[in-house]
Amino acid sequence: MIEYLVDPEIFSQISGENFLEIKTQILKLKYSISTHSAYTSYLRRTYLSNFHLIDEYLYSIEETIKRISVIKPMTNEDKESFKKEIFYEGLPSTLKIEFAAEGSENVEKIITQIRKTEEQIVNSFNLNNSKRLSRPAGT
Repeated sequence: MIEYLVDPEIFSQISGENFLEIKTQILKLKYSISTHSAYTSYLRRTYLSNFHLIDEYLYSIEETIKRISVIKPMTNEDKESFKKEIFYEGLPSTLKIEFAAEGSENVEKIITQIRKTEEQIVNSFNLNNSKRLSRPAGT
């Protein structure tokens, strides 16, 4: 069945017993060893300040780590550890100082704090905009 879904040239380069093995081999063809350093370099230059929200930042890190793990298999623990390292490195210095007591190992607590702060900012922005809209003309 898979031979009908995959280009014959690509299919000739892969073999496997099950779909997962075949899928992994196809992905390895797409993400070669040379792209590993490019993805790692990208992660090292990824900063929270490049994104509007913490969840966008986390998504970018997680998706890039998924691609890296296709090239160089990683355990879930390795992925999580790498994610925490990259996340903490990408924080602005002011946040690193503020969260120094938490330490880089407690990333989940830092993420929760940042999400709460984002929520307060969004709520404040929405409140201020609704006040402006509700004022009568000429006041």
